[in-house]
Amino acid sequence: MKRPTVRVWLTVWNTGALAVALIGFGFAVRYTVRVNLYRSIDRDLGQFARHMAEETAMFQLHPELRPQGPPPKEPKPPERPPRRNGRRGGPPGALPPGIYYTNGKPMAPFSRATPWDTDAFAASLAGHEQFLTRQVGGAWCRIVSVPVWGRGRVIGVVQAARPLGDLRQLLHNLSRTLLMLIPLALVMAGLFGLILTSRALSPVRRLSHAAASLGTDDLSRRLPVVGGHEFAELAQTFNRLIGRLEEAFNKLEAANERLRRFTADASHELRTPLTAIKATTSLALSRNRTPEECIEALMVADSAADTMSRIVGDLLTLARSDVGALSLDLKPTAVADVLEQAVEDISVAYPNAQIRIECADPSLSVIGDFQALVRVVTNLLDNAVRHTPPDGEIAVSGRREGDVVRMVVADTGEGIPPEHLPHIGERFYRVDLARSRDHGGAGLGLSICKSLVEAHGGTVQIHSQVGQGTSVAVILPVCGPQAPPDGA
Repeated sequence: MKRPTVRVWLTVWNTGALAVALIGFGFAVRYTVRVNLYRSIDRDLGQFARHMAEETAMFQLHPELRPQGPPPKEPKPPERPPRRNGRRGGPPGALPPGIYYTNGKPMAPFSRATPWDTDAFAASLAGHEQFLTRQVGGAWCRIVSVPVWGRGRVIGVVQAARPLGDLRQLLHNLSRTLLMLIPLALVMAGLFGLILTSRALSPVRRLSHAAASLGTDDLSRRLPVVGGHEFAELAQTFNRLIGRLEEAFNKLEAANERLRRFTADASHELRTPLTAIKATTSLALSRNRTPEECIEALMVADSAADTMSRIVGDLLTLARSDVGALSLDLKPTAVADVLEQAVEDISVAYPNAQIRIECADPSLSVIGDFQALVRVVTNLLDNAVRHTPPDGEIAVSGRREGDVVRMVVADTGEGIPPEHLPHIGERFYRVDLARSRDHGGAGLGLSICKSLVEAHGGTVQIHSQVGQGTSVAVILPVCGPQAPPDGA
């Protein structure tokens, strides 16, 4: 079952709220009109009844004011009700008043034989004015009962009544009108509500359609931002979210690409020594070999195994660096000792390499792991030797610059093209694949250098020009007091 849309819900809620308001307004209007009408009737009836009570008391207390004629056996009020404002019989629509003695007998011939209401008559005998609504002869009437005072006591009661048929008909017509107008107003409000909510929510539909058209293959698109209302703010928020998603997808795609390249390069680098081992051992086992040939085959397999062991060790070092699990023995380490040990180690692999050591201050030291720093400098020297011609120069130096120590390996080799410099240090990245592989490089040396240096809180800087050489600087915090200001 399809759920109602937001547009329908908004229309229903607004129409419902309007219905409650209109119904409440209708009840308030009807109640106000009824109260005001009853108040007007009570005011006119009360004034008329009190006026009648005053005139009745006057005629009872001053018989000389009565019309001339034989004296009655008992005092009587005028035979006709007094005129009020030139009109006879009280307010418009009122019935003839009833004037009664305290025993309930009428004083005037125009009075009813019995009071309109006995309870109101009894209340007036007690000195109270009484207003009430009673059904008289099948018709509802508004009745007022007023006591007639004479010499400090109640000598009679005046009751006036007004039928409520016209008032009740007026209230009935008002109720019927409200019952007709309120549903009509609700229908019109619902239709206008649908139109208005449809127009108000049209930006949401546009945003929804635009968002539905977005895909992971094209996150560069943005939602339209129109106007300065809340939906424009919503679109801007979505655009910022899409921007963050695009950045995250780009990073993820780049990471996946690096992972694919890393996996392919690692597989290739490991396959090369494995192929050498497999080919050598298979060839050695294919026929009888002399001891010298067996020894030669074993040496080839051993060299390939060393290559595999070095690659696996490098990958393990990088993996530990990625998770922050490098085990470093950090302590004050002399820079001169690091440089000398690195040159000594590289001389074993390259006996003919001519490397110059420049370290002016033998006491210069850093906080670091001696073996890790030696490995960093050895890897840098290995790259320098492999890419520098025999008549070139290689120098390694260490000096203090303010609060840091710069260990620099510089050569006059072939240099690195500018387009490759941003990628130097990426895993398995090689400027010249064929030449690097021929020289035995796997493209992990600089990656390991950067990881180890960063684990020491340092950085690596590379400057190179094609045909002039390369300079790689390892920058580490100095061990000891800060350098004095220049000129001190």
